[in-house]
Amino acid sequence: MSFFTGENGYFDDDQIEFRRPGGGRPSIIDWDNIIESGKWFFLANSLRTERAVEKNGTPKPPQRILCEGYKFSMRQAPNPSTGEEGLMIKCTLYPDNM
Repeated sequence: MSFFTGENGYFDDDQIEFRRPGGGRPSIIDWDNIIESGKWFFLANSLRTERAVEKNGTPKPPQRILCEGYKFSMRQAPNPSTGEEGLMIKCTLYPDNM
């Protein structure tokens, strides 16, 4: 008799229907364009949550981008064109440069 049965919590691949991950809100940042541009992207404080601005929170890139090896720098700075306060984001490490 095998211990690896459904009664003990073990299942074969064909017995399981995985659900697509849900939750979280969609990002207001186009991370792929930040990577492609190689330039600083300005995210206005008016687009960030009040709590993020108060606590100096930074947005998190999607896990798929982090797993590929990309790294980002984020710094508080005014927009050079308008003077509006916000967060500058730039891709600083590309997987090809490792």
